Amino acid sequence: MVDRELGSGLSPMQIGYFSFTKKAATEAKDRAIEKFPALNARTDFPYFRTLHSLAFHCLAVKVDFMMKPEDYREFAAQAGIQLNVVQEDDVDMAKADNPILNEINLARIRGSDLREHYNQCGLDIEWHHFEFVERSYRHYKRSKELLDFTDLLEMIVVQPERLPSLEVLIVDEAQDLSRLQWQLVESLAKKSKRVFLAGDDDQAVFTWAGADVKSFLSFEGQITVLDQSYRVPAIVHKLANRVVQQIKQRQEKEWKPRDFEGAVLTYYRFEDVPIDDGQWLIMGSTNYLLNPVHEWLRASGILFERSGVPSLSHPLLKAVQAWEKLRKGEFLYGDEIKTSTSTLAVNTSPRATELLRATRCLNTGSRIYRTASACRPMRSGTSPSPVSAKTSATTSPQSFVAEPSSQPWAGSNCPPFMAPKVGRRIMCCCSWTSHLNSPRNMQATGTTFTGCFMWE
Repeated sequence: MVDRELGSGLSPMQIGYFSFTKKAATEAKDRAIEKFPALNARTDFPYFRTLHSLAFHCLAVKVDFMMKPEDYREFAAQAGIQLNVVQEDDVDMAKADNPILNEINLARIRGSDLREHYNQCGLDIEWHHFEFVERSYRHYKRSKELLDFTDLLEMIVVQPERLPSLEVLIVDEAQDLSRLQWQLVESLAKKSKRVFLAGDDDQAVFTWAGADVKSFLSFEGQITVLDQSYRVPAIVHKLANRVVQQIKQRQEKEWKPRDFEGAVLTYYRFEDVPIDDGQWLIMGSTNYLLNPVHEWLRASGILFERSGVPSLSHPLLKAVQAWEKLRKGEFLYGDEIKTSTSTLAVNTSPRATELLRATRCLNTGSRIYRTASACRPMRSGTSPSPVSAKTSATTSPQSFVAEPSSQPWAGSNCPPFMAPKVGRRIMCCCSWTSHLNSPRNMQATGTTFTGCFMWE
């Protein structure tokens, strides 16, 4: 749909593409740029974003005025409640995860009376405590002049003049929008010449989180059914059709599965799921139900993301990837060595730390490390001069670096290996014996490693 509009000559700045997640909006933009490479990803797509991000943009709110993790923790301490903080990928905002705050927010996005929502939610706390937390939360934000996610939507729906006028409005995954988000979509529709809503009411699995599928079904317009799935296997299609027939209010539709049988498997313990085979999406009706899975995945050493946050920090993930490259005898670059040595010094074994620290003296800003097994014998009598021979404070210079006036392996444990020449630069690949006694007591003395010096 986006490609068709752009192909007709319409400027991307006149197209609004709004999705449930930032990832989906980014993917739509990337697909458009792939087909129309002259477009600029940063400047030509101002309205390819989530609805929360649109509100943030149109209200001209600064990040400093948004609730941050430390604000939520301070409020929790004042109100006497416990909460987790989820870092959202949308405009770098945080979101609190607490049963009381979750229900309060649910009432807000549904437009429900707070007392009525409390009576229906089944939360096992007294009304006066529920109302106290809600009142304290409003007071905290007001006193600190801070906003949360829902504040952005509540503010923009009463200021529709701030919204852009568009030629085309496209809303993706429309079945997942809350009533508050639908108010924003309705305001955008009034300022757009053409409106397209993409969604499937049979996939409305977030009603427990406030999704208002009735607004999607009641939106007036022509209905087009895309009747061929390129993702769902035949056996999953059969099961899904049996399940959706139990939905009382839905749009009737017929569609065909992909040409693949597939499988539906049942497990009674998540520990039995072959989670290390392929990629998995794990869902739970509430966030806390995923906590045992979270801990099990961490204990199993499996990399995963939860609410957009990876289970390993970015520096540690980069260090692990660098170590894997070293293990396979591949090249490392200067920035990889810098990140790995600083991170693994705290997080990994003495042997790995020493090896990566040893590579710091080889950093010339180019490809600098490779195992000697990939090198060929060096001609005898060759005496290149070293370039940027930096040593770590914890290394023994005579074990790693040759004196400029001597042959590169003189006075050390370097056999005559030579890597292929790259431009004007060549590498002397050596084996050496460690003499490291670091302040961290990494007793690795006597360990033999292999590395390469860069020369030109």
